[in-house]
Amino acid sequence: MKIKILINFIFPLLAITSISLSILTIVKINNLEKSQDKLKRLLFSHTDDRIEAETKEPQATIQSDTETQKIFEQKNEDLKKRSIVISPNKIRTAYFQEKFTTDNVTNIGDFDYISVVIEDGNKTQVVFQNDFRLSNLEWLNDREIVVYRSCGTECMIAYIVDTDTKHQQELILGVGYTWSPNKQYVAVYHYSYKYGISIANRGNQYGQTVLQVRRDHPNVGSALTSQTKVAWSSDSTKLAVVIRKENEEKLELIIYDITNQFKILYQQDLIESDISNLTWEGLNTVIVTGNRTNKKITF
Repeated sequence: MKIKILINFIFPLLAITSISLSILTIVKINNLEKSQDKLKRLLFSHTDDRIEAETKEPQATIQSDTETQKIFEQKNEDLKKRSIVISPNKIRTAYFQEKFTTDNVTNIGDFDYISVVIEDGNKTQVVFQNDFRLSNLEWLNDREIVVYRSCGTECMIAYIVDTDTKHQQELILGVGYTWSPNKQYVAVYHYSYKYGISIANRGNQYGQTVLQVRRDHPNVGSALTSQTKVAWSSDSTKLAVVIRKENEEKLELIIYDITNQFKILYQQDLIESDISNLTWEGLNTVIVTGNRTNKKITF
């Protein structure tokens, strides 16, 4: 009897407790939903602002890319102004341009990729490409250009480029070079191993050496080994060379006849030991200039 009464008491109590828990759970869920809604309102109180912010972000990126491209284009325009050279007939121009990439904005200007651009009226074309070691360029004639590239200590490469066919040939230069006025020959300066000069003829093949005036370095150091000078006559038929005399501590002047297989036309010792310049006056007079001299030598 007592057990029956207890059961009758416990079941209603459990029912009441279950209902209370259900109500409490519903209240908590409602409170949680309200809290979430409140958090959402705090984070995105203005949906339109959020959408506008999201749409503005890619616009900002596009604007940044455009600005970067404009900066690059301005750099290339400046590079063009610094490097531009005009062909002898005044019709064509050549100049350097940096690489342009549209797929990678951070690499929009690439110094490892330099192009030589030729403009001919409304036509523009790339005729040569290499790396950032390109230094300068010049026209040899109305069709050919020479592009210079540093290749290390006392080393320079000249690329002779046919702007019509894009065919190129290499010419290894030394510590310096001087082209003849007609661009048929180039005098190349040397210092390592043997100092002096060598003359390369264009002919049928670039780099063909037609003359060498090189001397062994003395056992005792001499400042005269760095005094080598060359000068071409205005008609490219003669070459004047000042160089340290073989096994003697003095300079000498040698004049070569280019048209006669570089035969020596004139040779004379010089008392001057510091020559700053060597020039021609007419076709038969050479001017030797130094700190204390300005001598005219006629032959």
